This record gives sequence, structure tokens and C-alpha cells, in this order.
Amino acid sequence: MSEEELGLGEPAATETPAPATPTAGEPSDWRSGLSVEQQNSPALKDFSSVEALAGSYLNTKSMVGQDKVVKPQSDEQWSDVYNMLGRPETAGDYKYESMPEVDGPVAEALQEDQSWFSGVAHELGLSQMQADKLFSAYAGRANEVAQTQTADAEQAHARAVAAIEKEWGNAYDTNLDVAERAVKHLGGQALMDALVNTGAGNNVLILDAFMKAGKMMSEDIGIDKAGNEANTPDQLRDQVSSLQQNPAYQDGTHPDHSRIVEKMMRLNERIYGTGLAM
Repeated sequence: MSEEELGLGEPAATETPAPATPTAGEPSDWRSGLSVEQQNSPALKDFSSVEALAGSYLNTKSMVGQDKVVKPQSDEQWSDVYNMLGRPETAGDYKYESMPEVDGPVAEALQEDQSWFSGVAHELGLSQMQADKLFSAYAGRANEVAQTQTADAEQAHARAVAAIEKEWGNAYDTNLDVAERAVKHLGGQALMDALVNTGAGNNVLILDAFMKAGKMMSEDIGIDKAGNEANTPDQLRDQVSSLQQNPAYQDGTHPDHSRIVEKMMRLNERIYGTGLAM
């Protein structure tokens, strides 16, 4: 047999299979033309097409040469970033030019707060614009709160007046005078200011208590027992007579004796121009 017959001649040619092509409707993987290493790169996993990759590249290219902010790693680096973003050189360099109109007392308080705020703003790295806008917003809010508090205080006072007028009726003016005399006698102007500033003076119970206290110490605050001012000689003599019956006046060893004697002398001076009873 010949070699050809035994199959010992040249081997038969084999066909190289053509690359698989996607069937109709099946999208091709745009990475297929890349090396295996590039196909597996995590940097490409989020790109769904060549167009998406090209868009990202062009966007990155356009940013080359522009100012870039690298995340600071130290306080000094943070300070450099704040300065670059517009923080003034010192806290005293902040300018507050967007301030809204505020009421007098609020304006005074804000003036005192401005230095403190500037220090905090500079420490936090706020730019001139940020500090100006933030302080202006704070000022506006402070003014709104102050106006609300003033309105509330006025309403509370009006309610208190209405309530005590109802309680005291025609004796309102007289009783209020007695209460004020008692307050000043017991605590002076400081107590009067405290009652006004805290709003306690709008409390009906407190007003009524001071009125009653005033009538109990009528001799000391210059009124008669009805709450009327004791200015006539007869009214003053009534007070002298009352003091003469006081055990503290009659007993020289009584702890309150000196005060009663002094009170008696003041009354006699008003009646007779002398400290001696006639």
C-alpha cells in the first residue's frame, strides 16, 4: 500500500474557528478588544460603554491644570485650605455688612457679641461671606425673639392689670400705691426692678401680698390703715397714739423698742416740728 493509502502523508488541513460574534439583539462587551489585565481592571467596571469611558476621560482632561483641593492631614493644612477658601487673615478682619435692622437693646447686645462671634468664625475657618451671612441670620433671629418676648411681656402686664383691677375694684389706685410703698420699704429700688424685670410684678398674688403687707406696716410707709397717705395732723396723731400702745414702745428692753421710738420721733417732727410728743 502507498503512504497515501495508509494515511501517512501530510496531515489534513483543519479550519481555524472564527471569533464568536454576538447574535442579533445581544450587545457586545466593549472590553472584549482589551487585554485580559485591562478587562479585569476595577477602574473600568463602572463604564458601560466606550462612550461613557470617553466622556469620563474628557471630563478629567478638562480639569488638568485647575486648582485642586487635597484633603488636609494636619491643622496647618486645614488652615491653608480655609485661607484659600476666603477666611480673613485675622478674626478682626471680618466685616458684617448684611446686618438687618434691629431694635436698640438687641443692637447693643449684638455689638458685644460680634467680637466673640468673629473669634469662633475664624477658628472654624469660615470665609468672609459665610461669617457675614451667618451673623446676619443670627441677628435677625435674635431681634425676632426679643420682639416676641416684649409682646408677651406687654400682654402679661395687661392681663395682670385687668385681673388686679377686678380684684381690687375702686381701690385699685390706692392699693397699688400701698403695694409699691411696701416693696420699696422692704427691698428698695432693687426689689422693685427685680419684680419688673422678671415679670413677677405681674403676678396678682404677689401684688396682693405686698398690698396687704403694706397695710400691716402702715406706720412705716406713711399711710393710714385704709391705705391712704397719712399727711394730715390728725392722721399722724392717730399713728402716734397707735405707737404709744405698742408693747415695744412701752418696754425699753424690747428688741424693737429703738425702732418704735425713732418712728415716734419722726411723726412728732412732722406734727410739731420737734421730736417730743405734745
